[in-house]
Amino acid sequence: MNLSASDLVDQAVEQLAPVVGSTASSLRSAADAFDAYVSKAPSAMHERIAAVIGEECRNAADCVQVRRAFLQGFRL
Repeated sequence: MNLSASDLVDQAVEQLAPVVGSTASSLRSAADAFDAYVSKAPSAMHERIAAVIGEECRNAADCVQVRRAFLQGFRL
């Protein structure tokens, strides 16, 4: 079976989402785990993919925190 780039990314996101969670702390923990894997990755491709996923988890955690702070501003 040949997957397009889009199909492959869709599958990766589907499998990663439940694992990394949606809270800032779970996203940061996932980012730390991917960062730790980078140093042990068996190939340059594994290393780069893990680094990108780790960075995206950190970005998502930051977005969650910004959104929470914004919503708390409305409650004040």
